[in-house]
Amino acid sequence: MSKETLTVKEASNYLNMHSYVLRYYEKELNLNILRNSQGHRVYTVENLEMIKFIQQLRDSGIELRAIKNTLQDLACSDMKMLEEAGVTALVPDNIIPLNNLIKNLENQEKSSVDVQSEEKKEAFMDIIQTTIHETLKDETLDLAGFIKNQVRIEIENVVHTDIIPAMDKIITREMSEVKTMINDSTEKTNDYYRQLDVRIREMQRNQIKSIEQEEQVRKDKANKSIFKRLFKDKPVKVKNQSLKAQIN
Repeated sequence: MSKETLTVKEASNYLNMHSYVLRYYEKELNLNILRNSQGHRVYTVENLEMIKFIQQLRDSGIELRAIKNTLQDLACSDMKMLEEAGVTALVPDNIIPLNNLIKNLENQEKSSVDVQSEEKKEAFMDIIQTTIHETLKDETLDLAGFIKNQVRIEIENVVHTDIIPAMDKIITREMSEVKTMINDSTEKTNDYYRQLDVRIREMQRNQIKSIEQEEQVRKDKANKSIFKRLFKDKPVKVKNQSLKAQIN
């Protein structure tokens, strides 16, 4: 390897492991894996040697619990730290692989370019079942949480040709239904506001009309009041002389 560090995908290919296995080891064993400026994991050569040795221990039958207890939360990043923690002493005298199903399945998947979709799915499920089985032996974990957090990352790469298109169809259908509901709701809302606007305009017109009527009544009353004040207690002048003579 000419590069100083590798990405998760590159490290996965180099170690012949699924990337979720790398993440799982990092989380459960508190391994010290660096991050780049974007926050993505990057692996050094020392990291890869350490992880490869851990996988060899697992293949030889060493439980993850035993490795974790030996580390005692020490954040290891290379073989030297594993040795100082005493992990290398866990290597059995007679190495008999008891848990290499994952590795075999990974090798089969990488070496066969003509594997059918159903075979990939079956191999993937075997990996998941084996990983869950070994994990539950070593740690008391929530099964649903384990599947959600550890397996979700690899689903797209392993069964992309089958599962992902189906998921896309479901999402598209759901989004279409939601969009229809939103459109219906928007149409009802628009109709409601149109009716409300008509009602408000009608109320405004009635209010203006009422104000105008009240203003007219007020003016009429004011005119009558002025008329009374002008002609109050004033004698009526008789212009017709003949009528005046008759009165006298």
